[in-house]
Amino acid sequence: MKGERSVQSGRTRFILKGFHPYLVLGSGEYVVDHERRLDDELADDLVRITCDLIRFASDASQPRQMVAAMEYVAHYLSRVPGLYLFHSKSNEKPAIVATLRQTRTPALMLNGHVDVIAARPELFTPRVQDGRIYGRGSQDMKGSVAVMLRLLSDLARLDPRPDIGCSLSATKR
Repeated sequence: MKGERSVQSGRTRFILKGFHPYLVLGSGEYVVDHERRLDDELADDLVRITCDLIRFASDASQPRQMVAAMEYVAHYLSRVPGLYLFHSKSNEKPAIVATLRQTRTPALMLNGHVDVIAARPELFTPRVQDGRIYGRGSQDMKGSVAVMLRLLSDLARLDPRPDIGCSLSATKR
């Protein structure tokens, strides 16, 4: 189809048609509905999670803040029914692999981190203006981590569950 891009991994295929993402699983299809009521709920949740993560001054000079940010991530994931969580540490920095199936090596693994470059304290106070989130890490990469958390939560409701997981760490190194 013209204007369609897709990525295949095993039986799971992601398709982008215009601005409407679809997740095709085997013979079924999961469609991200762009009705206003769903957009509002999804947007509100993503803004909330992103702003919560921005509030952690999780730069290399503040390891306790990095740990606290990862504890937030772990708490969010722990509330997703049936999610498989694998916790680890490297140099005292926590990491989590979360999968929808009982494996540490799913067909598709998304990666994210919660550390940021050091900044003035006011940059860790998120601000939403004109539909955009401003604050340290809103784009790299706390906003993306928020999307991954919500995606896992939504995909966990599917039957069968896709072979997808997230590797989330305190630092990208």
